Amino acid sequence: MEIAAKDSKSLRKIGSVEKCVCPQGYAGLSCELCAPGYRSVTGPKIGHICERCDCYNHAESCDNAAGRCENCMHHTTGRKCERCVRGYYGNATIGTPDDCKPCACPLQIPENNFSPSCTSVQSPAGESDYICDQCAEGYEGNKCERCADGYFGNPQVPGGYCQKCDCSGNADTSAKGWCDSLTGQCLKCLGNTGGWNCDECLSEHHGDAKQRFCQPCACSPSGSISPQCDVTSGQCVCKPGVIGRTCNRCADGYGSLETGCEPCKCNRIGSKSEICDPVSGYCSCKPGVFGITCDSCLEGYFGFSVQGCQECRCDRLGSLSVQCDEKNGQCSCKPHVVGRTCDRCEDGYWNLQSGRGCEECHCNRTGSLASVCDKNTGQCNCKPGVGGKFCDQCLPGYFMFGPHGCRRCDPCDRPGHICDPTNGRCVCPPYTSGSRCERCVRNAWGYDPLNGCKPCDCNLQGSPQQNCDPVTGNCVCLEGFEGRLCDQCRIGFYNFPNCHKCDCNFDGSVPSHCRGGICQCNNRGVCPCK
Repeated sequence: MEIAAKDSKSLRKIGSVEKCVCPQGYAGLSCELCAPGYRSVTGPKIGHICERCDCYNHAESCDNAAGRCENCMHHTTGRKCERCVRGYYGNATIGTPDDCKPCACPLQIPENNFSPSCTSVQSPAGESDYICDQCAEGYEGNKCERCADGYFGNPQVPGGYCQKCDCSGNADTSAKGWCDSLTGQCLKCLGNTGGWNCDECLSEHHGDAKQRFCQPCACSPSGSISPQCDVTSGQCVCKPGVIGRTCNRCADGYGSLETGCEPCKCNRIGSKSEICDPVSGYCSCKPGVFGITCDSCLEGYFGFSVQGCQECRCDRLGSLSVQCDEKNGQCSCKPHVVGRTCDRCEDGYWNLQSGRGCEECHCNRTGSLASVCDKNTGQCNCKPGVGGKFCDQCLPGYFMFGPHGCRRCDPCDRPGHICDPTNGRCVCPPYTSGSRCERCVRNAWGYDPLNGCKPCDCNLQGSPQQNCDPVTGNCVCLEGFEGRLCDQCRIGFYNFPNCHKCDCNFDGSVPSHCRGGICQCNNRGVCPCK
């Protein structure tokens, strides 16, 4: 039987042609070929058969040898067209043309698709879903549907996209949401800046925000009309008479910023210049001059004039105050003190050093030459043979005190005796005894050949006897008493002249009130407890 062929160039007519009806998967006049979608498989047992290509209906042919699907369709890829190509998602093994759907990141149109690939996932409801896994810079979200921090725009509307926020370098980029993701408005401006793009200095600031230099106006509340200044220069709006960028000082001839820069009004006599301090309003005063306008003398000064004021120099001991008379400079003196500065006693007075004024000399009229005494010591000027501070007694070796002084005694021929200042006789010095007046009498002490001895004067409430030590004068004290005359309570006793025992507990008393294991109480017997 002849064989016909569609592409034969022969002109000979065929009488009859046999055409085989092939089973599924086979093709050719004699079913010797595999139909599209099938591949030829041979083997010793099976011979030649046509086996369907395993391409999930996404390819029309596959490689006869390896079975690899050729020319995968429906946006699939892989050896068996078993997965979706990049930019599509779904389950390619279902076997329908719609298995792989385009990724919408967030929209399917090219200008709004901001991820070249996505990953198939299951939604919480169990439905097929996807995540865009390569969002372009500036985009975030499972579908790249919103702008990342630092970008703004709306990628979910056709033609919408994300662009970088412009905050002039003045935003806190470490803070979350530092610019509005939809509008691009800067929300975290730094460095005293503000405005949509942090490109302006804040109110009450000046400078160049784009150069990151915005400084407070610092307008003086006293000298400026408002806290706002010129945004470029920083010049504040000053009140009349006020100058300076911050309106912080008065113009020449004005002063006292706090009160609004009034004219200086400096006193022409007391001030060095008609210009006052631009802040305080104080004029520059001459020496010793005081006052805002230099119109008076300082305390302790007098004589207001073109040369200034002179210092009073009032003597601190003799004057009542450091201030003197404003015109003549006379200081106000204490009793019986004289001199412009109150620096000396008037005649007949002495002891300026006491600080209470000067004391009267009290010179004895009989024994002194005058009523005037030494102004420092108070010693009066005595007549011949007269002695004592007040010239009220005869000197040793003199007697018979009178208007003409004292007479010289005749020499005493008895050893140790002195001349009696009253009658001139030779007698022992006071409180002495013995043939030569060489010792103290009983109850006396401190022998001196010329002046004699002193009485013991022991306090009989604190001492059992009147006699004392002849050298030191110390009396013998009873228990609880002390002192040279036994005239005070010793430590640990109180309430002189009775001197009862304190009985303070040493451990419970304040240490500073204790000595040698004994503590002192007060006059009522109360101990100093811790």
